[in-house]
Amino acid sequence: MNFFWIYNLPEPLLAAIVVGLFMVLAVSGLLAMRRLRSSQSEDSRAGQNELVSNYVSAIGMFYGITVGLLAVGTWENYSNIDDALVEEASRINALYHDVSSYPEPNKSELRGLLQDFLAYELGPQWQAQKDGNVLPDGGYKLTAFQDGLLRFEPSTETEKIVHAETFAQFNRYSEIRLHRLAHVTAGLSVTLWYVVFIGGWVSIIMTYFFEYPCIRLHITMTALMSAFIGLLVFLIVDMDWPFRGDFSVSPEPLQMILDKMLDQ
Repeated sequence: MNFFWIYNLPEPLLAAIVVGLFMVLAVSGLLAMRRLRSSQSEDSRAGQNELVSNYVSAIGMFYGITVGLLAVGTWENYSNIDDALVEEASRINALYHDVSSYPEPNKSELRGLLQDFLAYELGPQWQAQKDGNVLPDGGYKLTAFQDGLLRFEPSTETEKIVHAETFAQFNRYSEIRLHRLAHVTAGLSVTLWYVVFIGGWVSIIMTYFFEYPCIRLHITMTALMSAFIGLLVFLIVDMDWPFRGDFSVSPEPLQMILDKMLDQ
């Protein structure tokens, strides 16, 4: 069973669910712990806050560093894919301009194959990416375009130069497209998610051992801390899969190129 269905939820609702779940469970655990500790003697509670504070500080520091690194890593991964998509759009635009200098009927054939390929990438392929899948038909359509290039035999020096540059541009585009598809199924490992969740709950549970005469203050501090940890978890969840959910990589750069092709 996977939890990818959560990416079908609106982003505000997903944030509210994650943060709310952390807060409700944390406060419920605190109330249960205070009932269990009600039988403690006053002597056994003396100096307890100082001891607990030392442990909470140490655990919080290591957990904060770990979660901070994961958050930065997922953001950098998202940004890199977003930048790569812009480069992919520039590559396919250059490829379209290169084949536009071919003589007829090769020019129309290659431009049509490239339009068909890009329309597929922005249609069924992009929808499949949002579901964490990669369809093979996009590769077949790109191969059909390559076969069209191979059928062309340049007859002049100028055509030979253009043909060589077109093939070089095609190879560069194929590489950057593969980079995009490789990240469709790439996310944090299950082991790292165990660290995030278990570490967060260890940090929250440690606060149960503080001794506050005012229960409202204790509940408020625990709720605020659990809300903050829930926000960090939500941030990592939201950015972990760059093609899923509301906060995802936009196909706009590629769509602009396709619109330009169709207008010509």
